[in-house]
Amino acid sequence: MGEKDIRLKVYFSDKERYADLWNGSLFQGREVVKPQELEEVSPVLDVAEETEAEEMLRDLVMKQSLTGQRFALWTVENQEHVDYGMPVRVMRQEAMAYGEQIRQKKKENAKKGLKPGGEFLYKVKKG
Repeated sequence: MGEKDIRLKVYFSDKERYADLWNGSLFQGREVVKPQELEEVSPVLDVAEETEAEEMLRDLVMKQSLTGQRFALWTVENQEHVDYGMPVRVMRQEAMAYGEQIRQKKKENAKKGLKPGGEFLYKVKKG
């Protein structure tokens, strides 16, 4: 990890700057991401299946809490040079995060009443 990468992580760990980055680049300056709604999330993704284990690190991740149960995750990956494989790497990271959420849900649902068929077989409820 280079000095520039570390400095960018520190710079964007400021919630005002982080929100400005997203609002300026995605929302044409409209304040969609608000600093007071942001909370830093661990950048570490760990997955351990029966046959393999993997860990990936993201540069900086913040959770934006919205109304009710809804939230958004905003991830920043600093790059000094163009990395044409970056979209695939980010997709793998997000798939790992979703996979962990499903694993947790299956664990919770295994203790609850599940409907016969798909819910029972896969431990994932329709809702």
